[in-house]
Amino acid sequence: MTGFIVNEQKLKVDKVYKVGDTIVDCVVLDIDFEKKIVDLSERLQGFEEVKKKSEKKDGQAGGFQKAVVELNKEQYLVLSLKSDRTQLALCILHALCTETRNLYERYSIGAEIDVKVVASKLA
Repeated sequence: MTGFIVNEQKLKVDKVYKVGDTIVDCVVLDIDFEKKIVDLSERLQGFEEVKKKSEKKDGQAGGFQKAVVELNKEQYLVLSLKSDRTQLALCILHALCTETRNLYERYSIGAEIDVKVVASKLA
């Protein structure tokens, strides 16, 4: 497996990693088993540490919430709920009913969007 951290997911944007470096404190955002690639976030690890100290609350299905784009993939977005950045969600892009040519600009990493939670389950 190969791990990637895009600049927006680093703790320090100017940090440079070398091939073979070990990164211990990360959150897995996405896994592509076919390509053997893992997308990681150092930035969300800090939210995980804070959340361990408080009780996790499940995002309520049917409710509308604000979410932050954490990763922009070809077919979907990986989001974190703004109310609890440790809860990750997927948004299938064809469900957005929008022109696909501007999706990377419109849904860039860090963008805030309104979402409706259709199903929810804590691991």
